[in-house]
Amino acid sequence: MIRMVNYITEEEFERNFWGNINKGIDPEECDQWIGPKLRGGYGYMWYRGASLLPHRYIFEKVYGPVPPGMFVCHTCDNPACVNPEHLFLGTPKDNVQDMMRKGRQASSSQTAHPGEKNGSAKLTGEEVKGIRQLLKGGTTQMEISVRYSISQQAISNIALGRAWAGW
Repeated sequence: MIRMVNYITEEEFERNFWGNINKGIDPEECDQWIGPKLRGGYGYMWYRGASLLPHRYIFEKVYGPVPPGMFVCHTCDNPACVNPEHLFLGTPKDNVQDMMRKGRQASSSQTAHPGEKNGSAKLTGEEVKGIRQLLKGGTTQMEISVRYSISQQAISNIALGRAWAGW
């Protein structure tokens, strides 16, 4: 049996796409992608059976095609930003040098975007404070993990200061 795939029209895609952007009030502010995100905080959408990165899509609409091997980088270091004024082309080497120049490289003790700024964070700072209070009050890590729908290992990492150390 052949499976038929119903693709949305270009107009529907454009309407959905632009509906997932929270535009900054000031042109200097980030235009925030509020749709689905990848683990690193970069937005994504599916269109005609392929994954699409919103920041790259907007770059191409404004500036033209991205040459092979080039990255669309952010001057603002906000992976969810789609403001074309904050985007620039760079090689993989340029991207790494930009990251290091800005002190964003991850180490074994911290991620490039700690706490709530980390695109893969499952908790807020307030929730972490609540978890610490529960731990001090004697609630077990397993009970807390069930309450917050995260692993017991994540609770252990919070308790030991391996995660959310600065919060």
